[in-house]
Amino acid sequence: GRLINLINNWRSSDVAGYQLIFVLSFLFGMVSTISFSRINEPPISAAASHEHHRGDLRRILRTYPGFAGLVISAFVWNVALQVAAPFFSVYLVNGLGATAATVGILASVSSLSALAGQQVFGRLLDEKGALWVQQVCGFIIPVLPLTWLIVTAPWQVGVFNLLGGFVWAGYNLSNFNLLLRLTPDEQRPRAVALYQTAVFGGAVLGPLLGGYLADAISFKFIFGLSAVGRLLGMVLFTWLTARALRANK
Repeated sequence: GRLINLINNWRSSDVAGYQLIFVLSFLFGMVSTISFSRINEPPISAAASHEHHRGDLRRILRTYPGFAGLVISAFVWNVALQVAAPFFSVYLVNGLGATAATVGILASVSSLSALAGQQVFGRLLDEKGALWVQQVCGFIIPVLPLTWLIVTAPWQVGVFNLLGGFVWAGYNLSNFNLLLRLTPDEQRPRAVALYQTAVFGGAVLGPLLGGYLADAISFKFIFGLSAVGRLLGMVLFTWLTARALRANK
């Protein structure tokens, strides 16, 4: 954020700073990709290498109801997330008068608290299990968009971002572990692909709906709608996935 302001002032431009950080982002991304390409891929297991047949995914969904519930709840969850997610920064700038530097600082606050969350929830994951962490964090996260209904200054967002980054760290840890636990060994690549299809399907529909409603009604309306949708996603997860996992114990 500070680099954007510095370059914009130096070049007397409104866009030069943004262009520079986009170039830097590309360069760092390429370094990351090159580094990742140097990782040796482990051999495919015998279970995962068996021949695929038409209808395998349908059989997975019927045979593993917990995974089917995870896919359904993930779609609802991600529609709810993306209804509001692209517009928080827009509201922060247009509604609360934040600068580019402030947006950057607030994002860093969230990432910093996520580092602490990784440590705390990593231990809780071992002690309580992924399902416990997922439900605790998942039922706190719907509160986060509601905080945007009461903020009146950018600094207040930083306070709530401390909570958001911390809780999201736990949710992401537990969600990844549950995905590995719920997908069958012999069809894991296809099962994960189906899950990601649901996630990105929600990520396509959510912003389209959110953008329309933000223009037609208000930003605060989509923040409230996001909270309700997130809660619905967690209710579906508890009903369809958590119940199936507990029944199989």
